[in-house]
Amino acid sequence: MSFSLVLPERTMGDITCITKQHVNVTTIVIRDADILVVPPDILLDAMRQDAELAIKICRHIVAKQESSLEAVITNTSCEPAQRLKILLKSMLLEGGIEPKTGWYTVPLTLTHEEYGQIINVTRVTISRILAHWQSEGLICRENKTIIVHHQLFDDVYDWLSYFSEK
Repeated sequence: MSFSLVLPERTMGDITCITKQHVNVTTIVIRDADILVVPPDILLDAMRQDAELAIKICRHIVAKQESSLEAVITNTSCEPAQRLKILLKSMLLEGGIEPKTGWYTVPLTLTHEEYGQIINVTRVTISRILAHWQSEGLICRENKTIIVHHQLFDDVYDWLSYFSEK
């Protein structure tokens, strides 16, 4: 079961590095990737020498933790279709895309099996959900690329929108 997707150019292991606390979490790479391994002492020294870097890393860690907590809550309290909607919207937002009106290309191409790993369902379930949305005109697919209509997210609650309306 996965609860988080680490996108390209992101960090892993930084929380363990800073807190020196080991946790029962496994990170796996599901695609070919170049990984830069930085010894903890080098990262900690860089943070001591550069306050702006330290603040940036701390903000990144907090954002990752919040995202992971939201993923755990979503994966344990929402139905599969809702989980997939939330994942797709998160991927758009992370790509700098705010789905307000019209059609949007999901910026990361995943297989049905990879989507299933993230939201804890089978690839068959992903296929059925996507086929249903396609029949309703909420998505279209070009090869492995998913293009979503903003109405797909009409019932997705985003607590951050509460603050933008104030």
